[in-house]
Amino acid sequence: MSEYILPKVLLACPTYEGKNYAVHEWMESIKNLNYFNYDILIVDNSNDDGKNAEWLRKTFDVEVIHHYNKDASNLKYLMAECQRIIAKRVVKGGYDYLFSLESDVIPPNKNIIQTLINHDKWVVSGMYEIGPKGYSFLLLQHLKEITIDGVKQLAPAQMTHPMIANFINGELKKIHACGVGCTLIHKGIFDYINFRIDDKIDVHADSIFYMDLHNNGVPAYVDTSLICHHLRGDWEEVSKVRNKEFGEK
Repeated sequence: MSEYILPKVLLACPTYEGKNYAVHEWMESIKNLNYFNYDILIVDNSNDDGKNAEWLRKTFDVEVIHHYNKDASNLKYLMAECQRIIAKRVVKGGYDYLFSLESDVIPPNKNIIQTLINHDKWVVSGMYEIGPKGYSFLLLQHLKEITIDGVKQLAPAQMTHPMIANFINGELKKIHACGVGCTLIHKGIFDYINFRIDDKIDVHADSIFYMDLHNNGVPAYVDTSLICHHLRGDWEEVSKVRNKEFGEK
């Protein structure tokens, strides 16, 4: 009988000082996972000459890279750059998987890495809520037929609440997209797909990542038994402050 080798996982995400309201709870959750072959990498993109990155490094004893590009045309480009830094580390560092976990998303249990690995899929996620105060919803997208200039085509669309209620049954399900806030990605994906921005499409790199998966015939899955706690705080106000750095509304 061959010996099982525990896959090597990089738990990583971009972050910045505006998410420090969640950092203590997040750090406690990720450092206490029941998995014994994972490293942590944070890419901090605060506009502060690396001060927040140094604070994170010293306070929590984790690896932190500071990356802020003042010439990035908008926040979406900066985020994509940080995600590509992470993807490069996965490949160069000999990892089997990237576990992308946003710095305000708390896993539902300590076994989440092994649970996602056990599904044996190249892209598989847990679920988490997004949306403004008073109106939250699970980030789950399907493909909807639309017509542009008389041509029918498929476009991603958020599932409605009734659709979500019918979709969730505690099992593994195929999904068009569900963000990368709690997503296990096999290293092989980065041989031909990476995080990028398209000037013609006003969406973040995670949305384009799923579009590229779909266009390359790679299915994405979501474990509908895993619902993470999203520490969003007053995210609307935080986002407004952040976007001002790049002249965005």
